[in-house]
Amino acid sequence: MRGDARVPERRYWPNFLRGEPQEIHARMLENDPLRLRERCAVRLRERWLLIEPDRAFLRAAARVALSVALEDPPADLELWALERIDQALEQILEADRQAELAGDPLDEEQRMFPLLTDGLLVDRERVRAVGLAFHALDELARRAFFELMIEGREVQEVLDSGPWDANQLHDRLTSALRVLGFVLPVRTRNFTDVYRKAGQKAP
Repeated sequence: MRGDARVPERRYWPNFLRGEPQEIHARMLENDPLRLRERCAVRLRERWLLIEPDRAFLRAAARVALSVALEDPPADLELWALERIDQALEQILEADRQAELAGDPLDEEQRMFPLLTDGLLVDRERVRAVGLAFHALDELARRAFFELMIEGREVQEVLDSGPWDANQLHDRLTSALRVLGFVLPVRTRNFTDVYRKAGQKAP
């Protein structure tokens, strides 16, 4: 062995991630030392997913607690936490798909989604089906809905920052609104005459 060979530094879980899974889970829910609630909300917007943020947080906290018992400490704890959040989101989507296929009744966790039930007046019993229909849309349709309807950005700003012209942006948004239960007519107007991307000259 060469004298200058270095032994890799041993990694340890921080104190708040030590103990039994039940203890870690309780710690995540009580103190949220990994800021999972905030990061879940951000991640839902980054991926344009229509999942109730509290539901995402609860699943992510459980995913963290179980993963600690099965994995070695990571080099980047923040990246590791983000990966656990993505795993939690995928678990929610798959659980909803399987439950809908099986015709299972919705549990209270699935019914509780104020954005849909209070904001968009979706019947509580249809929350899961509406969410699945929304997630079956292409990413650009989900992105248009989030940026215009959730984040409340200006049309021109969304148009300039996205890979679409005004007609495409309109059509993506209306496709998302239709799966949420809104009855909307087919576009008959050319919106590129009204909204042009930055730097685009009038014909």
